[in-house]
Amino acid sequence: MKTKNLSLLLATLLGASLTACNSGAGSPISKSTNQVNNTESVTTQEIIVGATDKNIGFVGTDNGDLEYYDNDKFIKIVHKFEDKVSKLYIANVQTDNITVYVATHSENHELYINKCVLETATTATTCNRIDTYDDVGADNPPYSSMFFDLYGNGYVMLGTTKSYFVDTDNNKYSRLGKYISNTLVWTKYIKETFLSDNKALESPQILKDDNGVIQIAHYHGVASVDTNSNDLKASSVIQDTYGVFGIKSLDQYYNGFSLSYNNIYRIIDGHRVSASLHKFIDEVSEMSTTNDSVYVVTKGKELKKCNYDGNCATIDKFHDIPKAVAFQNF
Repeated sequence: MKTKNLSLLLATLLGASLTACNSGAGSPISKSTNQVNNTESVTTQEIIVGATDKNIGFVGTDNGDLEYYDNDKFIKIVHKFEDKVSKLYIANVQTDNITVYVATHSENHELYINKCVLETATTATTCNRIDTYDDVGADNPPYSSMFFDLYGNGYVMLGTTKSYFVDTDNNKYSRLGKYISNTLVWTKYIKETFLSDNKALESPQILKDDNGVIQIAHYHGVASVDTNSNDLKASSVIQDTYGVFGIKSLDQYYNGFSLSYNNIYRIIDGHRVSASLHKFIDEVSEMSTTNDSVYVVTKGKELKKCNYDGNCATIDKFHDIPKAVAFQNF
């Protein structure tokens, strides 16, 4: 488990005297090394000063840590899971509490869906497991996506199982689970797709839900699925013929961001800008976007923040590999 810097007061005092070269959006960066229980942290935290919007965020590691950030400052490890964290989804941010869904996976190919509620006044966090998916396949971590509202209504989606243990026809297809009030009501396979040479929506990322019609970014573009139908069928919204995979966010005008290995790209009107917005030294494990920023965690054990122009700075460094990230403005 990593040791972190918790004293925000000392960070403020040191910020006046310690500055680093700015690779961000025109704001200075301060570095602080604080003490926790009289034990000096072995990592440093680079804090971007002068952020335009207030934000909160979480990072999950392969050591099972769920770490909480407020305005780009590490606050504390709010929960420790027994298994590796693979996905995060912030469902609700209120004045007194924050709800985040956490997907963790075990070594025996099981995926666990957990709901965590953090009290903002005390940072006390309660996590409860709401579901378990058996035999999610050999991918590590398994390809999954979550999408929930503040009432616990939403979806969990898995890519192909690719199972070495159970050989069934369903292993070829993506799996979608629908939840009402955090309770699974059905699980279906998306068996019919518009892709003639592929039977599944690989590497799915649920982007939005419009009365049961969901949009899913996948390896070959963006698809739409009407979950109100008995048989789930995917129809093409954006057909990718140039290898534009890894879409992580899109607005109503199909502008957003795409992730590919150690590069992030802008998506404009449903098309990826050919030039990389930013190329990182290390491969990016996961990405999260807000109204004005892009957050990434890398296999180089770093949390980085970029503006929409591609200028990036390091917010934090880790002992364990960060696998999941989710930030949100409020």
